[in-house]
This record gives sequence, C-alpha cells and structure tokens, in this order.
Amino acid sequence: MANKENNHGVANFTPQQSIVVTNPEGVARRETYANVTPVNFVHGIPQKGIINQAPVGRTPAAQRRATRRVTAFNTTKPTIYRVAIDGRPNNIVFPTPGSKLYYLKCIQTAMGSYPVDVVAYSVINNRAYFLIASYDQTPVSYRRFFDTANELYARYFNNNFQTAGFVFKSKLRVKELKKIADICESVSVIESQPYANFLTHSWAYPFSSYAKIGDDDDGFIACRQGLYRLASQAEVDKLINEGYAKGLRTLPEDFFNFPEIDRFTATIENVLIDYGCYTKRAIPNYLMPKIIAEINERGGFEYDRIASKLALSKRDRYNTLVRVVGELAINMHQSYDESVEALGVKVQDTSLMRDVVIWISDRLGYSVDQIFGMIGMAYCTVSGDGVVYFNDAFLVEIIKYLSYTRNQSVEFIIEKLGIRNSFQDPNRIINVVAMCK
Repeated sequence: MANKENNHGVANFTPQQSIVVTNPEGVARRETYANVTPVNFVHGIPQKGIINQAPVGRTPAAQRRATRRVTAFNTTKPTIYRVAIDGRPNNIVFPTPGSKLYYLKCIQTAMGSYPVDVVAYSVINNRAYFLIASYDQTPVSYRRFFDTANELYARYFNNNFQTAGFVFKSKLRVKELKKIADICESVSVIESQPYANFLTHSWAYPFSSYAKIGDDDDGFIACRQGLYRLASQAEVDKLINEGYAKGLRTLPEDFFNFPEIDRFTATIENVLIDYGCYTKRAIPNYLMPKIIAEINERGGFEYDRIASKLALSKRDRYNTLVRVVGELAINMHQSYDESVEALGVKVQDTSLMRDVVIWISDRLGYSVDQIFGMIGMAYCTVSGDGVVYFNDAFLVEIIKYLSYTRNQSVEFIIEKLGIRNSFQDPNRIINVVAMCK
C-alpha cells in the first residue's frame, strides 16, 4: 500500500485492501479496510521545536517518522503510560477488521504531530490498549494525541455505520509506569488481550503489535526505541521475552485505574459482531433469539441476565424465550430440559414446552413426532403388532390450545401437526380426535 505525506508531514493512506466478510446468516459482503482516508489537519499546539536529529531507530520508517515531527519535545527520557480507549456503552466501536485497521491508521497519522511513540498495542471489539512513550514532561501531548486520533476515527465511524455523536468514552484509562520491569511486562499483557477476549487462540492477531515491530508499509509500526532510553536494549529485550514466556493472559486487576471489562460483556460483543450487529440498541427482532442462544452456548450465561444486558423489554421476554429454546433445539441440538437448565429458567408447568413445540411447527412445518424427538421427548414405539404412545396428554394439550386460540377445528390441527394413521395403528387419527373431545 502506497503512503504519501501531505504538507504537514502527516501520512495519508490509500485504501486498497478489502476482504469478504460473511455473517452467520450466510450473507457475504466486501469490506474495504479503510474507505475514508484520515483527513489532513493542523494542530494548535505551540511549536516548541522540530526534531531534526532522530535517535537511532530500529527501522528506517521509525527514523523517518521521528524526523518529520513538529512537537513539544522537551525531554530525552520518555514517560511511559498504559492507556485504554473505551467505546461508549451500547455501541461496538471497532466492529469489523476494516475499522480496526483504520483506527490504527488514525493513530499513526496523529503520531506525525505529537511526541509520542507507541510501544505496544492491541485493538479489540470495543476498546484499544496501548503502551506509549511520551517525550513531553506534561500529560498534555499524549492526551491531545489520542483526542486527535479518536476524532479522526469518529468521523469514519459515524459515516460508515450510520451513527452520530461521540464514539468513545470521554475519560481515558491511564496509568503511569515507573519501573522498567512493569513496563516490559505490560507489552505481553497488552498483546494478550485479543486472546483474553476470545478473538484468537494464540499470539497471532492482525491488530496487535506482536511480531509487528518493524517497517511495515501495509500495517502499523510499533517502536521500542523509547524503552531503550530507559534501560539497555539487552535488558529490555530480556524482560519482554520473560513476559512472553509466561503465556497469554487476562488483564491483572491493577493493570489500569478502573475495573476491566468482564467475560460476559466480551462474549456479547463478539456474538453481536459475528451477526453483524454493531450496537445493542438496533438488534433486529428476527436475530434476537439467535443471538441470545449463541451467547448462552458460548458462555453459559442465564437468560434473564442476557435479556437485561440487551435491554429486552419484559413484555417481550417470554415470547423471545420460546424462540430461544427453539433455536437451541434446532441449531444447537439441545433437548428442552438441557436448554431450560442452561438458560436458568424456572418452569412451573408445560406451557413453555407447548409453545416451543408450536413455534418449531410453525417455523419448520415438522410433524409432531419429529419435534418431540428434537426436544428430547418420546412419541411412540412399536411393540409387537401395536404401537405404544407416550406423552399423549401433552399432545392433546397442544391440539386443544391451538384449536381454541386459532379458532380451527381439531381435525385441521391434527393434520397440521402431521398425525397420521400407520400400518401398525390404522385408527390413530380417530383415537386422537376422541381424546380431544
């Protein structure tokens, strides 16, 4: 990908890459990695100095980036910060691969105007983690740095995902680090977060700094030069490698000054993205039971908790529960008892099971014996020359309920449910009609 610099020394990116994304409904669409180029901008910060003699960087790109900055550079030893950027509630701020890459390009664009190096990063669904080195002794530069990048990204997000207003929370989660051991440990922890949020099973992840230290015109450049100003390169590399040796990890409790996102929220975000829903406020009605069933299957979370998190109104919860249990039976091959137990639902009678059978019949048109098998109920068995039926009382309850609520005859409902005479029982229909009288 060809990058060009504008008059302000800020890199412009030509959007050329695209991928084909297929959601769980089987709908495929082509998505451009960056279909809006970060706009040119001029910052109002005082022009305190131009870095015209860059420290020796690890790559030619790092040296070029350092030499073109107009910044408030006022120290040779940087201050190191851990920073977390959070999306606003109910929105998923980085819903697609293209949006994650675009945010990194916004970060790289802002680096041309502030004395900030990115040491490590990872961009996941609704937040981004950074380890940065700031060459300004005050916190002004790094805060303006993120404000600039976030403003650029907000324009892209609102234009491409039909939203308006603020995209990120106004408060950054920031922690200043003093000890070189804590700083180096943070590298592997930050790069572990895609794994901790169930986006990958290994270190390999395209939107983190792991294995991306270097000159990569097609991606994003992380630089450890700032750490080498605080300790020797050998010591820094040794400590970072010791962090990697500990394996993939979740965030420690004290990693930031605010509590970290929990597994429940991360699971919901991942499922919503898989179904192409980028905000909890706009989940289509037909997708709601599929999404709840998937969240329950992945995380084992109870129905009421999921419904509350997705802001499902109480008047709609029972009908949605019926469809969720039906989805679990159809797509997850779970019996009724397994689904009710997994969802943490307390049932007092057979009304929920009856409504599930009716919903599956209306949706798929299956016969009642097939549906009974799907939800783990016995229908009949052949014994000698005859047929032994099970759960006929429940079957009669279904037929009577449908006949009453839909104002249809018992005979019509029996035909709709696929109840037939057979060689072993030529009087089945007559007997069922008699039981319903």
